[in-house]
Amino acid sequence: MELSRKYSINELCIEIDVNRSGFYKWLNRLSTTSTRMQDRINNIQLFIKYHIKYPSHGYRWLNAKIRLDMGLIISGQYAHRICKYAGIASHARHVKRYGKAKKELKGFPKLVLKSMKVTAPYMVVVSDMTAF
Repeated sequence: MELSRKYSINELCIEIDVNRSGFYKWLNRLSTTSTRMQDRINNIQLFIKYHIKYPSHGYRWLNAKIRLDMGLIISGQYAHRICKYAGIASHARHVKRYGKAKKELKGFPKLVLKSMKVTAPYMVVVSDMTAF
């Protein structure tokens, strides 16, 4: 825009091989946001509002809750992208479900393997049955 004070818009458009009407359309687009961008901004604000209310839930749960409460249908990928734009991540604790393998009990002798000569797999099958 600094060059437009020194040169005419028409001359600059001819120099860079751009239509003058295209330049003015581009200039108009800079001042207004598209409807897609406005929808994205509204969705980001909505997800932030729900995330503040439910900080431990991720994008799938937030998307389902918004769908139930407001009837707004958003795809899973778009909900994930919105949460990435907004910097939303769930603050859930991850519970460790499986520990280390337990050590074998040393107090009981292996009586079956001492008395038999095992030479092949599945030659001896042992089970434990408890009756109440």
